[in-house]
Amino acid sequence: MRHRFFSPRRRALAALASVALIGLAAPARAAPGDTIVQASGPATPSTDADNELRATAERYARAWYEGNAGLMAGTLHPEFMQRSVRHAAGKPDAIESISAMSLLDRTDRGLGRNTAPAARKSELSELVLHDGIASARLQLADRTEQLQLVRWNNRWRILHALVEVREASAP
Repeated sequence: MRHRFFSPRRRALAALASVALIGLAAPARAAPGDTIVQASGPATPSTDADNELRATAERYARAWYEGNAGLMAGTLHPEFMQRSVRHAAGKPDAIESISAMSLLDRTDRGLGRNTAPAARKSELSELVLHDGIASARLQLADRTEQLQLVRWNNRWRILHALVEVREASAP
């Protein structure tokens, strides 16, 4: 009997994630005045950054709740890291760090689907934009995420997420 991790679906997900996260991660260096050419063509400024950022955050939340790792991969930068602080009553605070690959695995396993559809929410606030970087606060049903985004290959991607989870009866 094969272990669940080695199912054809998991192997396909691993292949997709490898291409998305490793193959595109090599940064390019350019001399001043040179045109920067990215995987998706020359770097172009965003024409509607506010709406593009909101759409990226919405896809990120929807991918989590639906268990859609392919959609999630499209929102993450290859160097993505998530750091979570968990507050629980009667226990010391815990900090956990996970990579993009770990988040894709958790998404694929459907951990976000544990939230009842009626309780799911995704509210973006405190959006701050400066050229090719941005930050925003994303309120989900069970946690608050402070997102840092970067315009990379002409798309907004989430580079870092600082997550705060308060469990029942936590201060």
